[in-house]
Amino acid sequence: MDDRSVNSKIIDSEIIQKAVETHYTPGHLLDKITQALSRSGKDIEKISEEDLAPIEDFHIRGREATKELVGQLPIKESSKVVDIGCGIGGTSRYIASRHKCKVTAIDLSKEFIHTATELSRIVGLQDLIKFQRADATALPFENNEFDIAITQHVQMNIEDKEKFILEINRVLKKGGTFAFYDIFQGNFGSLYYPVPWAENEQISFLANWNSYKGILESTGFREMYEEDLTASGLNWFKTMMENSEKDGYILEVMQSVMGKSAKESMVNAGRNMKEGKIRVVKAIFKKK
Repeated sequence: MDDRSVNSKIIDSEIIQKAVETHYTPGHLLDKITQALSRSGKDIEKISEEDLAPIEDFHIRGREATKELVGQLPIKESSKVVDIGCGIGGTSRYIASRHKCKVTAIDLSKEFIHTATELSRIVGLQDLIKFQRADATALPFENNEFDIAITQHVQMNIEDKEKFILEINRVLKKGGTFAFYDIFQGNFGSLYYPVPWAENEQISFLANWNSYKGILESTGFREMYEEDLTASGLNWFKTMMENSEKDGYILEVMQSVMGKSAKESMVNAGRNMKEGKIRVVKAIFKKK
């Protein structure tokens, strides 16, 4: 590969990374969230971590999915956990509040990191969680630093899957756990856009599940658990969309995080799932 090819790849990667960050930068996010909470009757300086659940667990099946995934992990008070692609910090706060352990969390979006930090201060978890902006394919951590790595709805925006997985392997201790809950490519053609993670195919990099599992196994991970949750995800979408029609607060929260196309994005995500274009998988792997 000549220098021009290398430089072209670097430039392409930078363009994609900037597009991903822009997608997850709705603007004035913290203000929008606090205003939505106030209109729902919450005292901003007295909100709890549970009050934030409808806002911060904005992946398929919401807080229920977070509880299930975290509940299967060997987290102790002494555990060092890294939350990769943390969004506005929901998973990190859930782990820290229940296990009283230290959590390090990264995201590409500066606005998400700012919002996550401030929300954690409001609910009194600032001493347990450290948020920082970083690239998931170039983690700013030492080798063998963490006991557990967790991601929820992250790899869809990452083109270089092998680099992503190798970085997770590098920062985990031997015998460490990598747990994820993610969206993967289905078997039935192109997606309907926009979707929550992408306005178009420019920043959508859905992996085939078997290929993704193959990369994990070839880079030093051993599978411990796997579950397809597509059917549960479909039921959740149906209920969530029905509730959003009745409760304006739900739609307001969606738009705060995802912008004006929030409703269309969620409808398309459900349609993609129903037609077999995407699937949802929860899995746990251990570093050999």
